[in-house]
Amino acid sequence: MGAYDFGNMKIICSVTFCLITALVSANASLAKEWRGVAPLHSTRADVERLLGVPKQSTPYAFYYSLPDEIAVIWFQPQSCESDLFGLGWNVPIGTVTNIGVIPKANYHKEKFLNGTKFKVQDANAGFFYYTDETEGLSVETFNGIVTSLEYTPMEKEDNRRCPRVQECCVDFFPRFDEYGNLSLGDEKARLDNYAIVMKERLNRGVIVVYGRSRNERGKIMKRAERAKKYLTQKHGIEAQRILIVDGGYRERSATELNLHTIGGLVSRVYLFPELDPEERNKKRQ
Repeated sequence: MGAYDFGNMKIICSVTFCLITALVSANASLAKEWRGVAPLHSTRADVERLLGVPKQSTPYAFYYSLPDEIAVIWFQPQSCESDLFGLGWNVPIGTVTNIGVIPKANYHKEKFLNGTKFKVQDANAGFFYYTDETEGLSVETFNGIVTSLEYTPMEKEDNRRCPRVQECCVDFFPRFDEYGNLSLGDEKARLDNYAIVMKERLNRGVIVVYGRSRNERGKIMKRAERAKKYLTQKHGIEAQRILIVDGGYRERSATELNLHTIGGLVSRVYLFPELDPEERNKKRQ
């Protein structure tokens, strides 16, 4: 190869290096992406171009049920001028604000979190949250298995939040219904209503059981499993979208039907199980 060709090679390599550097820098400036969608940088049109028409949509979110994941992609619904509580972002209406994902396979947190940059929060009843605020990723595990992920704007983009004009006064309590021992027909009627609202709001369900002992709660858990099977078979709700949780001791047994967003404001599950009397006595001794 002649000197002239060698010179061209050096020029080509330099240009290639510059292009790679530019691409890496561009990607580093974005929050963690999910399937090419990045919070505060992607739009509704981008999402449809990448993922196609959603299974379900609302003015503020798209719902996708993919072969290996369930996803809800949330959009900025209004301008900051209309957002008095500072819950949104100073971006054009229709911009992606966060993404909630439920894996359909069983994974451990290590698949999604690298290193030790994340904060850990024990939310009780088997729930843990691992959050990397720098990159904008939160991983929920329940009994050691990843049950939800949330992709959010990076920490350095907090300055793009809408200013808070008023204190927030919205009730985000997740409980939808609660019942004790009732007939199968009555339970199905309640579950029908639960399923309708869950699907309309693009939510996931968390069924919490309470009882006077582990043995009693074990029996109620079996009934909750039957309820989950009814919701999946009758209403077509994905099994991964419904969790069954032991809520701990309560003098009167009960089944609680909760609704949580998939990503967004009420995605996290916080429970405060009370110990059984025998366990409390052992701790005192």
